[in-house]
Amino acid sequence: MASTGGSRGDQRDAQRAQALLGYLLETVTIFDSDGTVVYTTGDEHGVLGYGPGTARGRHGFDYIHPEDRDWVIDAFQRILADRSLEVSGEFRIRDAYGTWQWVEAVARNRQDDPALGGIVLSTRNITPRVDAEEAARHSEERFRTLVAYASDLVIVLDASGAFVYVSPASNQLFGYSPAELHELASFFSLVQRDDLLIFDAAFQRVLSDPGASVTLAFRARHRNRGVRHLEATMTNLLNDPSVGGVVVNLHDVTERSEFERTLRHHALHDGLTGLPNRTLLLDRVRQALVRRSTGEDRVGVLFLDLDRFKVVNDSLGHDAGDWLLVEIGGRLTDAVRRSDTVARLGGDEFVVLCVGRDSPTQIAERILRVIKEPVRLPDGDVVVTASIGVALAEGEQENPEALVRDADAAMYLAKERGKARFEVSITRCANAPSAGSRPRTRSDTHWPRASSSSNTSPRLTWVLGGSWVSRRWCAGTRPNREWCRQPNSCRSPRRPASSSRSAHGS
Repeated sequence: MASTGGSRGDQRDAQRAQALLGYLLETVTIFDSDGTVVYTTGDEHGVLGYGPGTARGRHGFDYIHPEDRDWVIDAFQRILADRSLEVSGEFRIRDAYGTWQWVEAVARNRQDDPALGGIVLSTRNITPRVDAEEAARHSEERFRTLVAYASDLVIVLDASGAFVYVSPASNQLFGYSPAELHELASFFSLVQRDDLLIFDAAFQRVLSDPGASVTLAFRARHRNRGVRHLEATMTNLLNDPSVGGVVVNLHDVTERSEFERTLRHHALHDGLTGLPNRTLLLDRVRQALVRRSTGEDRVGVLFLDLDRFKVVNDSLGHDAGDWLLVEIGGRLTDAVRRSDTVARLGGDEFVVLCVGRDSPTQIAERILRVIKEPVRLPDGDVVVTASIGVALAEGEQENPEALVRDADAAMYLAKERGKARFEVSITRCANAPSAGSRPRTRSDTHWPRASSSSNTSPRLTWVLGGSWVSRRWCAGTRPNREWCRQPNSCRSPRRPASSSRSAHGS
């Protein structure tokens, strides 16, 4: 009875083991010495899709992918030759649906085991893992290709600023190859000195906050192309094991910065002479008035208008008028201090802002002298004069428009009194003069007027056929012609900054 019970128990264990084989994630196959399948566990749960006994009696190599078959046969032969050898590897097997599946296999020679009597092969389907690895590899290759051909530069820095990774765009952005940048002590050696504090502050802020990003603009040195303007986004990925550094994306914005700077310049400067325009002039007058309230500097405005400039335009053409305006603008700039501002308001009107302890009237006298020197133009030489109005800020003057307006009114008074001279207006308060009012002027010895030589009638001269022709205008008379010798010297004019037409002057 006992033996009968034992036989039944063994029989149940064998049945249980047979049933459990169908639930294994691995497939176990036994081959004879020529590769024929002797036994295989059930695979009906989806590993390869084969049911029990499906492959029995077939040649096992028929299921191997053609590209992997030689390696599998060679491993099989080595196991037959050395019964102590264990071989493992990865290859592809065709499943029951005709699809190739990647398996991880381990083969052992168990021909000496009476219960097995063959080559035992354990296989596990690893297709999902292989597909994921392949997708990751393709993604990495795609990323590397995109980075290699991207115009933006991607670098990875360690906590000290040393290079960990540099994309190929470094050749374009800095003129250095990735290998050459790795030889530098840190990225900081490329940053423009004036921007080092800005870059270091942003870098330290990113280091203090893992995962944080900071965007900034700064300048860096190119090997051959000077200073470049860059935009950078820094992200702290030091705690990311796949990166282990601070990722910096760099974009060259030099052309955009230069274009914006050009736009700002055009918005604040005259297109013909390149001098500051009314907007920039009033801003500088406002700043000078603010500084004057805290110091002893004197603030004066000289409003200058060329006398009979319209004659130049009508006689020699607008191009000659442009040349003349450019030359006058240059002479005014040369005649004043570097701290002063020369602006063109339009037409033949110029304004000089004088800030300091020097007398604005002395500057006005100097301007009258330099302006009346002959100007050499492409079609001849001309001599012009100017009328100047001088306004001095006194008391609590804080209105730049009123100060310029007072100088303008004084200029018209100088024209009424004979031209080629200056008149001084002194404002009393911050309020602008009422409509139609005229500022009071001073002409005593404290504020000298123009020299007596400035009271001569203005004269326009130009060259015709190598001889000088002189025209003189007097109030209420027509111009007459008189001949004279050519002067010994004449100043060459500055070339106009643009071909814009000059406005008709008075």
